[in-house]
Amino acid sequence: MNVFRLNKRAEIPTPTSDRPGQFDIKACFDLGSKVSYHNSVNKENFVPVRVISGNVCVQIYPAQRFAIPTGLIFDIPEGHILRLMSTANVTLKKGLVIVDGTGIINPHSGEAFVTLHNISDTPAIINDGESIALGMLEQALVYDITETSERPS
Repeated sequence: MNVFRLNKRAEIPTPTSDRPGQFDIKACFDLGSKVSYHNSVNKENFVPVRVISGNVCVQIYPAQRFAIPTGLIFDIPEGHILRLMSTANVTLKKGLVIVDGTGIINPHSGEAFVTLHNISDTPAIINDGESIALGMLEQALVYDITETSERPS
């Protein structure tokens, strides 16, 4: 799978040795840029990337859903999808989960974003360069869906 670095500072993923077929996807923020998020009443807003404790980051408050930029465009081979999964560090330690449980990046979708939802009761910080998801390239099955008149047993 080819990867295009849209942002010069974005980190190209490398397969992990302890999780075959999986790789870390990291946040890529530019200081002063704005990141899109939705609040608890589904209103879209934008928050500036800023510096907190010396780190370039965004702060995600409870019930907010952020589209975290990766600075990468994945060239997904025909007949495949790129599946995104939450990491234990982000979920357990920060209370952030990928919206819908699993993210799917389709071919030709432009810059990859990881949509994180804060399900905790405290604000969480995502730093530039921090691992925010695991990626795994999977073959997409092609199949037909047919209605049946018989109830499955």
